[in-house]
Amino acid sequence: MFFTSLPILLLIGYCVPFLISHFSLFKLNLPKSLPTAFKHFVSVDSAPKAFTVKRPAWLPALFFISFTALCLLIGIYFETLQTFYLNIMTTFFGQGALEENFGLKLRPFFFAFFLSFSLFASGKLLDRLRLAAMLLGYYGALTLSTDLLSFSHRLSFFPSPSSLALTLINGGFAFALFAAILMLHVRLPQHAPLATRFTLTPGPILRLSIAATLAGLGSYYVQTYFTAELNQLREWGLLGGLGPGIVLFVPFLNIILVLLGVLRLRKKRRSVNIPVAVIIPAYNEEKHIASCIYSLDRAAAHYGSKVTLYLIDNNSKDNTYRVASQALADCRYLKGKVHICEEPGKSKALNYALSLTTEAVIIRVDADTLVSQDVIRNSVSYFADKKVGAVGGIPLPKGKARLLNNMRTIEVLLGHGFTKIGFSALNALLSVPGIFAVYRRDLLVALGGFVEGMNGEDTDITLRIGRLGYKVISDPGLKVYSEVPETWEHLREQRLRWFRSAFHVSARNLSAIVRLEGLRGIFAMPWVLFQTSRRSMLLPLLIYGISLYYFQPDALLSHGLSTLLALVVGSSAVVTLFVLLIYKKTQLVLYLPAYLIFRLVRSYLTFEMLFTLPLKDLQAEVIQNWKYVRELKARRSLNGW
Repeated sequence: MFFTSLPILLLIGYCVPFLISHFSLFKLNLPKSLPTAFKHFVSVDSAPKAFTVKRPAWLPALFFISFTALCLLIGIYFETLQTFYLNIMTTFFGQGALEENFGLKLRPFFFAFFLSFSLFASGKLLDRLRLAAMLLGYYGALTLSTDLLSFSHRLSFFPSPSSLALTLINGGFAFALFAAILMLHVRLPQHAPLATRFTLTPGPILRLSIAATLAGLGSYYVQTYFTAELNQLREWGLLGGLGPGIVLFVPFLNIILVLLGVLRLRKKRRSVNIPVAVIIPAYNEEKHIASCIYSLDRAAAHYGSKVTLYLIDNNSKDNTYRVASQALADCRYLKGKVHICEEPGKSKALNYALSLTTEAVIIRVDADTLVSQDVIRNSVSYFADKKVGAVGGIPLPKGKARLLNNMRTIEVLLGHGFTKIGFSALNALLSVPGIFAVYRRDLLVALGGFVEGMNGEDTDITLRIGRLGYKVISDPGLKVYSEVPETWEHLREQRLRWFRSAFHVSARNLSAIVRLEGLRGIFAMPWVLFQTSRRSMLLPLLIYGISLYYFQPDALLSHGLSTLLALVVGSSAVVTLFVLLIYKKTQLVLYLPAYLIFRLVRSYLTFEMLFTLPLKDLQAEVIQNWKYVRELKARRSLNGW
């Protein structure tokens, strides 16, 4: 009786959470007066009103309840779905075209995810249904096309229907499609054209070609001479049935690009002794601002010229102004003044500071950051090269060695100390974090300063400097130390803001992709969107894999859950271990399992971020287009056309 009624219960379990979300039966219950610990990091930049919708924190949990019910339903009827799909293929190609090991594998997952996400997205029901139709329609057409091509056996190089390669190709297309459809259907910052002078030089293409060739040879060598070791890794779930050509090629490619990037950083630079400006936007930073100023004073003592501080109190509600003024008065080498910008917003404060400066080089520092004593001298020396437009360092966590600090250290070493160096080797570095960034002032002015009213102003300005043809440098030798969130609320606010910036910045700089502006537009920007899409689906993919494995253990991939585990954490674990050993952080190796769990937390927050992106209003678009058509007809009638 229970198993007979189970599908009905699961169907109810899928529909009820959606109905709760749709009709808002529960309200977000936040107290009117938020605790002080919560207030200090929440600002107008946390969720820009024009491009963000505040959604309740329980919404993702509601989604996962609904999605799990749907995945269990798929598990129950998986054989029926597979038989139905095979009948379609048989209709086209006959029984002889079928392969014994063919299975739907991940195809039902993407259909289930696209449908469920669309129903929970932020917008009117009509707009959500339109999003669902676009995602399901395009993915269905794409899946059917690739499967028909595979079953036809007309292209010898195309993967066979039962191969893992076809499943990975299908999944890659799905990740890319999801990001592209969201870019078209959510409300994002308006595209800002840029008269670029960028031309594609052969150097980055040559370096990428060399790296790809060596990575391919390395993968082949490992597969040929370390077969027994690879089989053991498959059993442990690090490869999970995947060949080294899939799992090891990308890590090898990254390592070689990083080596090329390091060689470029080790070129000798002559010292530069010119006056520099330091700009600091500060909002409710009385706890950290004095330490930040004193660290800048020590750095100024090791620099051979004048360092002037322009600290902007961005309408703080605490004693930031008084504490900063006293700390600045205590400095011996650092000079400057504390100014007040009453209009809220970090970019407002930054642009106000920029208007006060006259120095040729601008150093931006976050108010909760400590800089090392040689960081000004070493970072400014890069500007002896007239082609350098922006320079960044590595923002390590400060404070006690608690668990989240260790997670952040691993994250920073992997991202800023490894991946960004590889991107810089291709002249495709997208971001210099605003925690510590150095710019040419004339470029900031020419670009109109920092963009306001969206997330990712630091990435946006870096990207646009690179698009003008200037070099963007990321040097892990430039060490600064920044605060790590102490509460879940703070971590959640920070990561939603960071992850949302991928869409905001990409929308504003869309022409870099459309015009294929070097490897930055051809590869780096699409890759960031692709990775954001992939990361948002990791937890739903795990739910699907576990649900399907319960009912159909052999239906997913060749090695079951171990293959899924390899896709989620396998190559990342190998690369992370390599990076920790390179930086001699062997004490952090013990935290590697915890970091892999932390990656799932990041995936959860990336997924939650998607719910804060507002869908475009279809009705408003139709009305606007209708008005435009009427105005166009009226003008033509007036001109006698």
